[in-house]
Amino acid sequence: PAAAALVLNIKPKTGVLMLNMGGPEKLEDVHDFLLRLFMDTDLMQLPVQNKLGPFIARRRTPKIQEQYSKIGGGSPIKAWTSMQGEGMVKLLDEMCPETGESQGLTLFYIGFRYVHPLTEEAIEQMEKDGVERAVAFTQYPQYSCSTTGSSLNAIYRYYSNHGNRPMMRWSVIDRWPTHPLLIEVTHTHTHTHTLLHHHNQRAESLNGNPLFFRALADLVQSHLKSNEPCSRQLTLRCPLCVNPTCAQTKAFFSRQKL
Repeated sequence: PAAAALVLNIKPKTGVLMLNMGGPEKLEDVHDFLLRLFMDTDLMQLPVQNKLGPFIARRRTPKIQEQYSKIGGGSPIKAWTSMQGEGMVKLLDEMCPETGESQGLTLFYIGFRYVHPLTEEAIEQMEKDGVERAVAFTQYPQYSCSTTGSSLNAIYRYYSNHGNRPMMRWSVIDRWPTHPLLIEVTHTHTHTHTLLHHHNQRAESLNGNPLFFRALADLVQSHLKSNEPCSRQLTLRCPLCVNPTCAQTKAFFSRQKL
């Protein structure tokens, strides 16, 4: 339905941007992944980072490629995120039809920090698609300046660097470690893993668990109904924070008019 809406040139009503660090899908993607990672000053600050970052990325690439080759030659995170996004918007159609999914008007987008599709590329596509209501949905349950914070800073920088005001109304789901369904699916998975371990079997990944999809959909539904741009915690500065972008990013989201 969502793809059909775009073919018919119907503007999506709601766009959910699923934020994560990402991972190289192919061995040849490893160097660029590492380069972006070691150049991210929100994640780490190194001496002469513009020179040391590329040096470390080049040195580490062969070893990381070797490790990825042992698990099939690449990261499965994009495939899992796509599956979760599809499951999430399908459930939103049932749980929260006012978001527009019943008319094919809710879409999910993937925004990775260090591999394609990059966060900036996803924002550009959302603006091009004419999304009205954008939800930045971190896929890290716990908040950290180096993970969720870095992704949110990328959104702020996108508009700051382009000198444009967003056409979309932004809000953010910035943490969700105690969501009841997340706790339930984690408990069930842990119990199953323990039982199978005694029989030398491996439990199926919880990434594809339908209950996990429902947790994601419930988080988005609750967030949209709250009509709040962000959590109260997001507006607070971390103790001794010296990153000026963090304050600007927090102000960007907290001042959004929904």
